[in-house]
Amino acid sequence: MKKALYILTFCIAVLALLLDIQNNHYYIIAVSLTTACILLITAIYGDTENQKYLRYITFGFICCFIADLFPFFSHNFVWEMTFYILAKALFAEAFRSYGSLKLNYKIVGVLALFGLSVFIYLSSALGEFLVPAGLYLGMMLYMSWAGIALHKTGKLKNSKWVLFAIILWFVCELLSALDRYGLNSILVGLFVHISYWTALAFIGFSAISSFSFSSKKCTTYENLFSQKVDLNSMN
Repeated sequence: MKKALYILTFCIAVLALLLDIQNNHYYIIAVSLTTACILLITAIYGDTENQKYLRYITFGFICCFIADLFPFFSHNFVWEMTFYILAKALFAEAFRSYGSLKLNYKIVGVLALFGLSVFIYLSSALGEFLVPAGLYLGMMLYMSWAGIALHKTGKLKNSKWVLFAIILWFVCELLSALDRYGLNSILVGLFVHISYWTALAFIGFSAISSFSFSSKKCTTYENLFSQKVDLNSMN
Protein backbone atom coordinates (compact mmCIF):
# COMPACT_ATOMS: atom_id res chain seq x y z
CA MET A 1 0.00 0.00 0.00
CA LYS A 2 2.85 2.38 0.79
CA LYS A 3 4.34 2.04 -2.69
CA ALA A 4 0.89 2.53 -4.21
CA LEU A 5 0.46 5.78 -2.27
CA TYR A 6 3.80 7.07 -3.55
CA ILE A 7 2.80 6.24 -7.13
CA LEU A 8 -0.63 7.86 -6.63
CA THR A 9 1.00 11.01 -5.24
CA PHE A 10 3.38 11.20 -8.19
CA CYS A 11 0.56 10.73 -10.73
CA ILE A 12 -1.63 13.42 -9.16
CA ALA A 13 1.35 15.80 -9.03
CA VAL A 14 2.04 15.24 -12.74
CA LEU A 15 -1.66 15.85 -13.47
CA ALA A 16 -1.51 19.10 -11.50
CA LEU A 17 1.49 20.29 -13.51
CA LEU A 18 -0.22 19.44 -16.80
CA LEU A 19 -3.41 21.25 -15.78
CA ASP A 20 -1.37 24.26 -14.71
CA ILE A 21 0.35 24.39 -18.11
CA GLN A 22 -3.10 24.39 -19.74
CA ASN A 23 -4.30 27.16 -17.37
CA ASN A 24 -7.07 24.86 -16.19
CA HIS A 25 -8.58 26.18 -12.96
CA TYR A 26 -8.96 22.62 -11.68
CA TYR A 27 -5.20 22.36 -11.28
CA ILE A 28 -5.80 23.81 -7.81
CA ILE A 29 -7.74 20.68 -6.88
CA ALA A 30 -4.89 18.47 -8.13
CA VAL A 31 -2.35 20.57 -6.20
CA SER A 32 -4.40 20.16 -3.01
CA LEU A 33 -4.80 16.40 -3.56
CA THR A 34 -1.02 16.04 -3.92
CA THR A 35 -0.57 17.75 -0.56
CA ALA A 36 -3.33 15.53 0.87
CA CYS A 37 -1.46 12.42 -0.30
CA ILE A 38 1.73 13.58 1.43
CA LEU A 39 -0.37 14.22 4.55
CA LEU A 40 -1.89 10.75 4.33
CA ILE A 41 1.46 8.99 3.94
CA THR A 42 2.90 10.86 6.92
CA ALA A 43 -0.16 10.22 9.11
CA ILE A 44 -0.23 6.50 8.30
CA TYR A 45 3.46 5.67 8.27
CA GLY A 46 4.79 8.28 10.68
CA ASP A 47 6.82 6.45 13.30
CA THR A 48 8.61 8.62 15.78
CA GLU A 49 9.10 8.39 19.54
CA ASN A 50 8.00 12.00 19.82
CA GLN A 51 4.25 11.87 19.15
CA LYS A 52 3.98 15.62 19.59
CA TYR A 53 6.38 16.07 16.64
CA LEU A 54 4.21 13.93 14.40
CA ARG A 55 1.00 15.70 15.43
CA TYR A 56 2.42 19.16 14.77
CA ILE A 57 3.72 18.06 11.36
CA THR A 58 0.37 16.50 10.48
CA PHE A 59 -1.67 19.54 11.50
CA GLY A 60 0.81 21.70 9.59
CA PHE A 61 0.09 19.64 6.49
CA ILE A 62 -3.63 20.13 7.04
CA CYS A 63 -3.09 23.90 7.04
CA CYS A 64 -1.07 23.59 3.82
CA PHE A 65 -3.91 21.60 2.27
CA ILE A 66 -6.44 24.28 3.19
CA ALA A 67 -4.16 27.03 1.87
CA ASP A 68 -3.63 25.11 -1.39
CA LEU A 69 -7.38 24.63 -1.83
CA PHE A 70 -8.41 28.14 -0.82
CA PRO A 71 -7.77 29.84 -4.23
CA PHE A 72 -10.34 27.53 -5.85
CA PHE A 73 -13.12 29.12 -3.79
CA SER A 74 -11.76 32.60 -3.13
CA HIS A 75 -9.09 34.97 -4.39
CA ASN A 76 -8.49 36.37 -0.90
CA PHE A 77 -4.70 36.11 -0.84
CA VAL A 78 -4.51 37.19 2.81
CA TRP A 79 -6.47 34.16 4.04
CA GLU A 80 -4.37 31.84 1.90
CA MET A 81 -1.21 33.35 3.36
CA THR A 82 -2.65 33.09 6.88
CA PHE A 83 -2.96 29.31 6.61
CA TYR A 84 0.57 29.05 5.25
CA ILE A 85 1.81 31.13 8.18
CA LEU A 86 -0.03 28.83 10.59
CA ALA A 87 1.47 25.78 8.86
CA LYS A 88 4.99 27.13 9.28
CA ALA A 89 4.26 27.98 12.92
CA LEU A 90 3.21 24.36 13.50
CA PHE A 91 6.33 23.05 11.75
CA ALA A 92 8.47 25.34 13.92
CA GLU A 93 6.75 24.05 17.05
CA ALA A 94 7.38 20.50 15.84
CA PHE A 95 11.10 21.26 15.56
CA ARG A 96 11.05 22.85 19.02
CA SER A 97 9.24 19.85 20.52
CA TYR A 98 12.61 18.16 20.96
CA GLY A 99 13.57 20.65 23.62
CA SER A 100 15.24 24.05 23.81
CA LEU A 101 17.23 25.02 20.74
CA LYS A 102 20.46 26.96 20.78
CA LEU A 103 20.34 30.47 19.32
CA ASN A 104 23.14 30.44 16.76
CA TYR A 105 23.75 34.07 15.82
CA LYS A 106 25.54 33.18 12.58
CA ILE A 107 22.55 31.20 11.34
CA VAL A 108 20.11 33.90 12.46
CA GLY A 109 22.25 36.57 10.79
CA VAL A 110 22.41 34.76 7.45
CA LEU A 111 18.68 34.02 7.46
CA ALA A 112 17.80 37.59 8.45
CA LEU A 113 20.08 39.05 5.77
CA PHE A 114 18.59 36.85 3.07
CA GLY A 115 15.01 37.50 4.16
CA LEU A 116 15.50 41.25 4.46
CA SER A 117 17.11 41.41 1.02
CA VAL A 118 14.20 39.60 -0.62
CA PHE A 119 11.65 41.68 1.30
CA ILE A 120 13.27 44.99 0.29
CA TYR A 121 13.52 43.84 -3.33
CA LEU A 122 9.82 42.96 -3.47
CA SER A 123 8.46 45.66 -1.15
CA SER A 124 7.54 48.08 -3.93
CA ALA A 125 5.41 45.40 -5.65
CA LEU A 126 3.67 44.09 -2.52
CA GLY A 127 1.33 47.04 -2.06
CA GLU A 128 -1.48 46.19 0.36
CA PHE A 129 0.12 42.80 1.05
CA LEU A 130 3.26 44.37 2.57
CA VAL A 131 2.36 43.57 6.19
CA PRO A 132 1.03 40.00 5.60
CA ALA A 133 4.07 39.25 3.43
CA GLY A 134 6.35 40.55 6.17
CA LEU A 135 4.67 38.32 8.75
CA TYR A 136 4.89 35.36 6.39
CA LEU A 137 8.58 35.95 5.77
CA GLY A 138 9.22 36.33 9.49
CA MET A 139 7.54 33.00 10.24
CA MET A 140 9.43 31.38 7.37
CA LEU A 141 12.73 32.54 8.87
CA TYR A 142 11.68 31.41 12.35
CA MET A 143 10.75 27.95 11.06
CA SER A 144 14.04 27.75 9.17
CA TRP A 145 16.05 28.69 12.23
CA ALA A 146 14.22 26.08 14.35
CA GLY A 147 14.80 23.37 11.73
CA ILE A 148 18.51 24.13 11.33
CA ALA A 149 18.95 24.36 15.10
CA LEU A 150 17.20 21.00 15.55
CA HIS A 151 19.51 19.40 12.97
CA LYS A 152 22.57 20.71 14.80
CA THR A 153 21.40 19.15 18.08
CA GLY A 154 21.23 15.67 16.54
CA LYS A 155 18.12 14.85 18.61
CA LEU A 156 16.01 13.91 15.58
CA LYS A 157 17.24 10.84 13.72
CA ASN A 158 15.99 12.06 10.34
CA SER A 159 16.81 15.74 10.78
CA LYS A 160 18.67 15.76 7.45
CA TRP A 161 15.27 15.72 5.74
CA VAL A 162 14.32 18.87 7.66
CA LEU A 163 17.49 20.56 6.44
CA PHE A 164 16.81 19.57 2.83
CA ALA A 165 13.20 20.76 3.18
CA ILE A 166 14.29 24.20 4.43
CA ILE A 167 16.67 24.65 1.52
CA LEU A 168 13.97 23.67 -0.95
CA TRP A 169 11.41 25.88 0.76
CA PHE A 170 13.66 28.89 0.35
CA VAL A 171 14.00 28.04 -3.34
CA CYS A 172 10.22 27.62 -3.57
CA GLU A 173 9.44 30.93 -1.84
CA LEU A 174 12.00 32.85 -3.86
CA LEU A 175 10.69 31.46 -7.15
CA SER A 176 7.09 32.02 -6.03
CA ALA A 177 7.82 35.66 -5.21
CA LEU A 178 9.56 36.21 -8.54
CA ASP A 179 6.70 34.48 -10.36
CA ARG A 180 4.04 36.56 -8.61
CA TYR A 181 5.78 39.94 -8.63
CA GLY A 182 8.40 39.73 -11.35
CA LEU A 183 8.85 36.83 -13.70
CA ASN A 184 5.69 35.42 -15.19
CA SER A 185 6.86 32.13 -16.58
CA ILE A 186 5.13 28.76 -16.78
CA LEU A 187 8.48 27.08 -16.16
CA VAL A 188 9.03 29.04 -12.96
CA GLY A 189 5.53 28.13 -11.80
CA LEU A 190 6.22 24.44 -12.38
CA PHE A 191 9.43 24.63 -10.36
CA VAL A 192 7.48 26.32 -7.55
CA HIS A 193 5.07 23.39 -7.34
CA ILE A 194 7.84 20.77 -7.54
CA SER A 195 10.02 22.40 -4.88
CA TYR A 196 6.99 22.96 -2.61
CA TRP A 197 5.82 19.33 -2.77
CA THR A 198 9.36 18.01 -2.37
CA ALA A 199 9.87 20.19 0.70
CA LEU A 200 6.62 18.89 2.21
CA ALA A 201 7.62 15.31 1.41
CA PHE A 202 11.01 15.79 3.08
CA ILE A 203 9.34 17.13 6.24
CA GLY A 204 7.05 14.10 6.13
CA PHE A 205 10.09 11.80 5.78
CA SER A 206 11.55 13.35 8.95
CA ALA A 207 8.56 11.94 10.86
CA ILE A 208 9.02 8.44 9.42
CA SER A 209 11.64 6.38 11.26
CA SER A 210 13.03 4.66 8.15
CA PHE A 211 12.04 5.99 4.76
CA SER A 212 11.49 3.30 2.16
CA PHE A 213 8.94 2.31 -0.47
CA SER A 214 8.06 -0.92 1.29
CA SER A 215 4.88 -1.24 3.31
CA LYS A 216 5.45 -1.63 7.03
CA LYS A 217 3.23 -1.87 10.03
CA CYS A 218 1.55 1.41 10.95
CA THR A 219 2.37 2.19 14.55
CA THR A 220 1.18 5.75 14.97
CA TYR A 221 -1.93 6.29 12.84
CA GLU A 222 -4.29 4.97 15.47
CA ASN A 223 -2.70 7.14 18.15
CA LEU A 224 -2.30 10.28 16.08
CA PHE A 225 -5.62 11.88 16.97
CA SER A 226 -6.22 9.97 20.17
CA GLN A 227 -4.36 12.68 22.05
CA LYS A 228 -5.31 16.33 21.87
CA VAL A 229 -2.65 18.80 20.84
CA ASP A 230 -1.46 20.76 23.85
CA LEU A 231 -2.39 24.28 22.76
CA ASN A 232 -0.59 25.80 25.70
CA SER A 233 2.71 24.46 24.41
CA MET A 234 2.14 26.39 21.15
CA ASN A 235 2.05 29.73 22.91
